[in-house]
Amino acid sequence: MFTLRYQPPYDWPWMLRFLGDRAVAGIEEVSESRYRRTLAIGGHQGWFGVTPHPAHATVTLEISDGLLPVAEEVQSRVMRLFDLRFDPTPMLETLGPLAADRPGLRLPGSVDVFEQGVRAILGQLVSVAMAAKLTGKVVQAVGMELEDGTGWRFPTP
Repeated sequence: MFTLRYQPPYDWPWMLRFLGDRAVAGIEEVSESRYRRTLAIGGHQGWFGVTPHPAHATVTLEISDGLLPVAEEVQSRVMRLFDLRFDPTPMLETLGPLAADRPGLRLPGSVDVFEQGVRAILGQLVSVAMAAKLTGKVVQAVGMELEDGTGWRFPTP
């Protein structure tokens, strides 16, 4: 288990709702307090789970055994997905009252550039829910089930 820090404020309910609305069946599971997904990096595959702890400005990152050899890369991708490196202080100072209603808003990222590109293309001209459903169909058609049977991995180029 790993602990990642971030600079508050952070709007976790909004971020988890955003990711939950776009969750792909078999790859991602999102609740009000946790994000979990499968991932493949090189020959390593498995899952990771992220649980935010806003009172401490940290997240707990749990990584399955299959991804432990690439734990540093998983941490980097989680930091990118949740925009954890961002320091909101200069933005809030610059925007002042314009940012007052949403001071903890962050820009959602991705854990895989290829996956994000495919998801962006599939999301054109359809609803968010339909885009997630179409992505799930792609995963079922050409993705691969994880060796430990805990989910599916997104296809690679």
